[in-house]
Amino acid sequence: MTLPLYSESRGAGVPAALFTHSFAGDCSHWGATLDHLKAQRRVVAFDFSGHGRSPGALGGYTIGELAKDIGAVADAQQLDSFVLVGHSPGAAIAAEYAGSHPA
Repeated sequence: MTLPLYSESRGAGVPAALFTHSFAGDCSHWGATLDHLKAQRRVVAFDFSGHGRSPGALGGYTIGELAKDIGAVADAQQLDSFVLVGHSPGAAIAAEYAGSHPA
């Protein structure tokens, strides 16, 4: 993980939703979804380390290491509670994060 990670936040309301992209993707893949949901809740998408507009990782690109990016973005966006949505490997990374952060 490396900071700062690029993220986009739209809308307001709870629970917020945090979106993770696929391998070699970026947060722009969620643009239409963010636009659609922003009237109902806060929505956040970000670029994993080494993807899109985020800097490269200091460590490796393992599922466990990339799961730390989710926590970093949640902290930076001040998300105490959120729905986590993932696509392709982003779903595996989200599952890894959720397994160690069940709340």
